[in-house]
Amino acid sequence: MEYSGCKPFVDEVIEESTKEFGAAYALQPKVRDRLYAACELVDEIVPELDCDTVDVSVNTSNKQFTIMVICDDMVLEHGRTHKFFQLIKMVNSFAFSKCGKESLRIELNIDGLWEKTSG
Repeated sequence: MEYSGCKPFVDEVIEESTKEFGAAYALQPKVRDRLYAACELVDEIVPELDCDTVDVSVNTSNKQFTIMVICDDMVLEHGRTHKFFQLIKMVNSFAFSKCGKESLRIELNIDGLWEKTSG
């Protein structure tokens, strides 16, 4: 299946999670816009890194949104001018881990997408 971009997956997960959280939590538009900007950079990086998978999820206990990218390896030429460094400045945290025998998992985490409502 051809990669069709990060934003459609993000929108779907945001919609499902917002319904699940109900009126107790409100979606924060400024954080969503930052997430969308991160998606645009992910979309630019995915073909360059020849990534296998891009997935998104929400940790329902702490409301952390994660974009997970899986690729065989990652070589960043041009030092800190690479778009990956712009991307990690947009997220609250990121992690690298091994996935399977030969793949690399990159997790990009965004906090504060939903805030508890007063009421």
